[in-house]
Amino acid sequence: MILGTKMHSIDEKTFQYLASCFQGYSCKVFTLLESDAALPAGMCECFIPPEQALAVILPLSHVSGFIHDSVMVAEEPNIAYPVYDGVLRYRFQNGNSFYLLLIETNFLREILCDTNYIQNTSVKNFPITQKLLHLIQMFREEFERTTFEHEAVLQSIAHLLCTELVRQATNISQSNTSGTFSKKHTEVLAAAEYILIHCAEPLSIEKLSQQFHMSKYYFSHVFKQEIGESPYSYLTRARIAQAKRMLVYETTSVMEISQRCGFSTPNHFSDLFRQKTGMSPNEYRAHHTKTRT
Repeated sequence: MILGTKMHSIDEKTFQYLASCFQGYSCKVFTLLESDAALPAGMCECFIPPEQALAVILPLSHVSGFIHDSVMVAEEPNIAYPVYDGVLRYRFQNGNSFYLLLIETNFLREILCDTNYIQNTSVKNFPITQKLLHLIQMFREEFERTTFEHEAVLQSIAHLLCTELVRQATNISQSNTSGTFSKKHTEVLAAAEYILIHCAEPLSIEKLSQQFHMSKYYFSHVFKQEIGESPYSYLTRARIAQAKRMLVYETTSVMEISQRCGFSTPNHFSDLFRQKTGMSPNEYRAHHTKTRT
């Protein structure tokens, strides 16, 4: 059984099939599935189009039942395995313990801004950190509460979860290409993550540079050098991405969205949104609501 809201990108038939095979928790953009020791031995098989969602296997014990890259593999605990082809095949065996994460691709693309590393097929696996396991536990515990804006809280936790996944995949990708990466690169990645998490707050170059102990001129220079765009551009894109998600998945007013995404005024938000998307916020909401329906 899967508690919560069905992911938009997973069709009903597939979702119900997964619900019959796993226990789990879901919001509109993210689903956490876990192995159920009570299930009898057998084969679970389904296809989730990779353009709709990315699956990541997180073994918590020695797992020998996954077919990964068309080969039956013995996967080691504490290592995460992205499934790039969307084919999920698993033979249930006694003692196997694992999580299966399903992440809506648009959520990765729009909220995290850059999915190149986590969807880079050269990254075959990456470490499961204690922070990641803690965020998974937070996601589970949220279902036991009846709090205000429950779905929004779940999506915020999912945001942090995906950020941690991308960070680990990024580290492996950089290691694969260059062996090591500089302290400067690590600091800029941390700054980019900070912007994504705190984009709704009143951030400035001065505040960010102080946070990471750099002069504002040096910070702006190395950020653009490592990320490919200025901190202000990256912040604006993160805010627009968050606004897009809220327009599509919530009924919140445009005025409230502009405030919650960190824009100074609704007019400033509307002007920037049209500049970046070619549509007003209301036009974007109407178009994507109609598409989803």
